[in-house]
Amino acid sequence: MTKINEAILHQMILENMKRLPKLSILAAVFGMIQLSLLFRSFIDGYQHPYKDILLISYGIFSILGIVYAIISAYLINQKQTSTYGFIIMSFILFGLSFGLFFSLSHANWMGDITAYSLALLIMAIVFYMPQKVSAVVYILHYLVFFLLVDVVSLSSTFVLTVRINALFVTLFALFINRFLSNQFKLMYEQTLTIQSQANQLRQRNEELRHMAYVDPLTGFMSRQRFAELFQRQLDYNQRYDNESYLLLIDVDDFKRYNDTYGHLFGDDVLIAIANRLSKCLRESDVLGRWGGDEFIILLPSSRQGEVLIVRDKIIEEVTRDPIQIGEINEKVSLSIGVSRIEYSWEYTMEQADKHLYRSKSQPDLPVFPDIQFQ
Repeated sequence: MTKINEAILHQMILENMKRLPKLSILAAVFGMIQLSLLFRSFIDGYQHPYKDILLISYGIFSILGIVYAIISAYLINQKQTSTYGFIIMSFILFGLSFGLFFSLSHANWMGDITAYSLALLIMAIVFYMPQKVSAVVYILHYLVFFLLVDVVSLSSTFVLTVRINALFVTLFALFINRFLSNQFKLMYEQTLTIQSQANQLRQRNEELRHMAYVDPLTGFMSRQRFAELFQRQLDYNQRYDNESYLLLIDVDDFKRYNDTYGHLFGDDVLIAIANRLSKCLRESDVLGRWGGDEFIILLPSSRQGEVLIVRDKIIEEVTRDPIQIGEINEKVSLSIGVSRIEYSWEYTMEQADKHLYRSKSQPDLPVFPDIQFQ
């Protein structure tokens, strides 16, 4: 739950940061417009007790708007999230403070809390804040307004009116901010839940794909995945007139290991044979388990002479030394059927099966009895 709350708070800050440059520019434009209107009114003879302060304040308002726009845009571009919270909160306090000041500076007009109201409502709608933070910010500004309005006005009726109006505006802004923040929190929690479910589903799909593509015993390619790669190689061969071969390997008299030592021993023998087979292959060659005690190897872009070299290397590597499982040593022998990859999957496998059977029954015959080696 703590991680979820931290993620929500972080996302709130990011969403606020996206809006801060635009709002800062609007604040700067607003300040410049007000500054130009004030200059014009003063030129026309308008008198105000806080003339100089107003001019300076609107100037500061415009400059700070530009500064916040530049800083926030830079932070977003640099992804420096550590300072996001401070920048946003200082901007909120800056906006609310100027709203408070502009309303109090116009206190000679009955009930004029326009700037104060706009500042609170804009901040409430634009920026997401945690409930405690928004409560502290809005109540603090109302208390300041509550105390200062009595200082700038001598009319008790005016003071009471603006205090009541400001209280309703403050409570309304607080309500809006809480509502929007809660809605955002709920929405983002749902987003996190959906993302978590999607990640779990993706992970499960990866596990299922791994189970479908990888033989669980040896860790090499499964029959299904091998068939898919075979079809790709066949398409490539037909398109570019390429020559590739397939080796179908059978462990001779494998049933004897299971009957004599048990199936666990037989599994260990298959794992040992698979590891020895992998040592004989190039990076481009593909080793898979075809099922039971049979393995299958794809030799892409190979000539017949290269196939014979690989075949002899396999027999030498696998059968030269006995396989030791615990205290048991057993020699193994292999029968290998070789077929050129052509026409179709069914045709190629039929040829490989035929050559495999012939290698068992007539081991002295050449691998390619009807083909002149290249």
